[in-house]
Amino acid sequence: MKQFIFSILVIHLIAAPTAGVAAKTLGQALFDRHCSHCHAPGIDHPGTLMLSVNRGEAYAVLEERKDLSVDYIKYIVRHGQKTMPPFKPTTLNNDELDALAGYLSK
Repeated sequence: MKQFIFSILVIHLIAAPTAGVAAKTLGQALFDRHCSHCHAPGIDHPGTLMLSVNRGEAYAVLEERKDLSVDYIKYIVRHGQKTMPPFKPTTLNNDELDALAGYLSK
């Protein structure tokens, strides 16, 4: 019995970091698919350009920001803001939204 419990503990410890990496990878893939055409680095991306003009260069590139909370990202993605359209659950489901928000809120 002790060996069984030990085996379960080892599996859990090995799998836990992998789950975080998988979520980050999924979040990054979702960002690349749904967001990067407007929010990738560079002024040739309208979302990045608008954030630079309205908020300043330090806030322009979403993937580089450290001030974004999960709840804020989820709200903006679901409801849109100014010229950014909302992303409905049929486009980005709740699990995908969680992964995206987790990736950007790092």
